[in-house]
This record gives sequence, C-alpha cells and structure tokens, in this order.
Amino acid sequence: VRQYYGDIFIGNPPQRISVVFDTGSGSLTVPTPHCRDIACKHHRSYNLSASFSGHQARGNVIEEVEYGTGGLWGEVLTDRACFGGAVPGGGPASATPVCVPSVGFLGVTSESESPFDKMPFDGILGL
Repeated sequence: VRQYYGDIFIGNPPQRISVVFDTGSGSLTVPTPHCRDIACKHHRSYNLSASFSGHQARGNVIEEVEYGTGGLWGEVLTDRACFGGAVPGGGPASATPVCVPSVGFLGVTSESESPFDKMPFDGILGL
C-alpha cells in the first residue's frame, strides 16, 4: 500500500503540518496541543492561539471522524491554509503555493492510538 503525503501550512504565521493525501475521506484533520493521547505526542500540532487568523467554530462544535482503523475527535476550527510550494514568503518552492483565506478543519483533541501513533504524518487531508 502506498501513501502520499506532504506539507501544508495553516495559520498566520504559517504552521507546518505534514498530511497524508487521503482519497477515502473528505476532511482535513490536524492535531492540536489539547490532544494528550500518545498518538498526538508523536506529531506536530496546530496551535490556534499562535495564529492571528484562526477561529473556533461558533458554538464550540465538537466532531468525530471515524476511519476503518481508528477515530479522531476534536473541535471545528477555521484558518488560512496554504497548499503546495514552500512556506509563503520564504524558502525555495517547487511551485507557487495556493492559499485559501478560510478553511474549516478538525482540530484533533483526542485520537485512537492505533493506527495514528505509527503514522509518519501529522494529519489527514481528505480529497
């Protein structure tokens, strides 16, 4: 089984998160510092309080995303996200990044240990 993954940048200033490009789902999910599970401790996280452009969804919406091998729980957040290229404003880029001013995603506060603790990426970008 092949997995394709790469970096995206969320927030302002940009926070680098590696994601697997998942054709079997449609959600963007990234760990947050509020996640204390073992699987989260092995990965980079998105910090809402470090971003000038991030917001929590109205009503503090809590969501669950189930995959065939595990589950994620967290809060719905929105922030600027950039895809492709390098960090906006610096470094060599293979392409110009595409930045979207407001992307909704699941800020993970809890996740099952299996399979996420062994994954080489931080989050999931459902296509």
